[in-house]
Amino acid sequence: MHVIVHSDSQRALDCFKSVGRGGEFDVRQQPAKDYRKSLQSCTEPIVLYLDIQGFSPAETTRALKYLTASETALIGLIDPKDSIQDVAGLFHDGIFDYIGKTLWKDGVTLKRMRKAVDAFSWLTEEEEGEEEEKSGVELLTATGWDQVASGNEYTFSFMFFELDLNEDWKSKSGREHLDRVTSSLEANVQRIVSAGGGRIWMWAEYGGLALFPFNGKGCEAILTSFRMMLNRTIISAEDFEFDTLLSFRIALHIGNTVYRPRGKTGTIISDSVNFIFHLGHQFAEPGGLYLSGSVYPYIPHGLESSFIDCGNFEGNRIYRMKKRLT
Repeated sequence: MHVIVHSDSQRALDCFKSVGRGGEFDVRQQPAKDYRKSLQSCTEPIVLYLDIQGFSPAETTRALKYLTASETALIGLIDPKDSIQDVAGLFHDGIFDYIGKTLWKDGVTLKRMRKAVDAFSWLTEEEEGEEEEKSGVELLTATGWDQVASGNEYTFSFMFFELDLNEDWKSKSGREHLDRVTSSLEANVQRIVSAGGGRIWMWAEYGGLALFPFNGKGCEAILTSFRMMLNRTIISAEDFEFDTLLSFRIALHIGNTVYRPRGKTGTIISDSVNFIFHLGHQFAEPGGLYLSGSVYPYIPHGLESSFIDCGNFEGNRIYRMKKRLT
C-alpha cells in the first residue's frame, strides 16, 4: 500500500523509515503543496499524510476539508509544532492518524502503522459497500466521446445550466426579445461547453443539462463553469449582443447514467440525473455556481479558496462559488 508523505521537511522520510521496511508499505515523499495531485492521480486506496508546517490555520482548514472528502485515501496529519488545539476534533472530521511533536521526533513504527490502517479498514469497506448498494454502479470512466456508446452506462460530469428569468423580467422584456435571447442561448452554451469536451444532452427553453465524459482524474466542467461565471458580462455583450446583463445559475455533479443520444432520453432512469436537476432547481440560487461533494475534490489547484461550504442537499455536501473573489 502506498504511503505518500506530503512534507517539505528533510525529517519526513526518517520519521517513516520503519514503516517502509518489509515491503508492506511503499513510502514516498512529495512537496506539501502537491497534496491535491496525489488524490487526483491515485487509482487505488492510499495513505496520505500532510505536514502542516508552514500552513496558516485557514490553509490547514481548506486542505483538511479537501482531503477528508476523498473516498480513496486515509488521511493523516503531521503537526510537528503541536499547533492543533483540538486533536480529537480532527478525527471527528475524518482523519485516521495524527502525528504530533513527540511522534515526529521518535518516528512511526511499522506496528503502529498497521494498527492505524487496520482500525479504519472496516469503516472504509463498509462505506464502499453502502455506496455500491445505494447507487448499484461503480466508476465507469471514458476518456472521450469516442468511447461512449448508446445504451451503456458511464460516469459523467453533469452540468446544469439555466437562465434566471423572473416574471418581472419576462414581462418587461417582451416576447420578441425573449425569443431572440433563447434562440441564441443554446448555440452559445453548446459552443462554450464543447470547448471543454462537453455536449448538451437535454434542453428546455431557458436551459438544460450538459455531459462531460469523466476520466476519474479531472473535471473539466469546473473550469468551463468558472469561466462562464467570471465572463458573464462579456458573454452577455458579445455572444448575445443585447443590452441585457444575463444572470444564470450552474450546478455540477459527478455520477452515473445510461447514455442515449439527445432526444432519446425519455426512458432513462438515473439517480444522478434526478439529483442534478433537483440541485439546480431547488437549491441553487440565481447567479450562483454550485458543486456537489463528488465534484469538490477535483477543483483545480489555486481555485480552492473560491468555493465555500453552503450545507447539505439530499444527502450531498454542497459548495458555492464565492460572490466576491479576493
